[in-house]
Amino acid sequence: MSGRKRWFRRPLWLIVLLAFGVYVVPRLWTTVRFAGQVHGSSLDEDFTRIKALLPPSDNEISLFYRGLPHNYFEKPEFIRAVWLSPTRSHHGYRFQFPAWEPSSEFRAAVQTALTRTDSFDQYASKMCGGFHADFLAEFKTSEGKVRFMVCLGCGDVLVFSPQGSAVVGLSRDADDALQKAWRQETGE
Repeated sequence: MSGRKRWFRRPLWLIVLLAFGVYVVPRLWTTVRFAGQVHGSSLDEDFTRIKALLPPSDNEISLFYRGLPHNYFEKPEFIRAVWLSPTRSHHGYRFQFPAWEPSSEFRAAVQTALTRTDSFDQYASKMCGGFHADFLAEFKTSEGKVRFMVCLGCGDVLVFSPQGSAVVGLSRDADDALQKAWRQETGE
């Protein structure tokens, strides 16, 4: 009987350890890294590579994810979202899960903005609450996934592609178009 009890205890500890590792550790890391912090990106600021990072203009967005509440300006809401709602991590940043289905108008505005080189400018550091992704747009290309994390508060975009990654700014026209589409989509 004692041998049988030991056998039952091992899987229980393994389950507890796995649950801790899968659920608690990533959320704890996100809380420590972002909550109440002004977060700056450590990505490459080399704007000359932007054309190589963008997906071909005929590729369509395959997925959208909504960002969490702002980690600096909405700290309590951010912490609640991290710990009490389903989230998914992309490059260390957490987003609402499951994927978001925006309107076709918003999708079209984002599609246009994120596939044109003239939509982007050289990154310029700003005195704001730090980078916070309002949404993530993902393109599937023949070479792999290209992801854009867009912060509409400061107009910064993190680009992750098979050719590398970079932080860039939105041009005035692209920022205006995305701001307008976002307000129409979310009412914010």
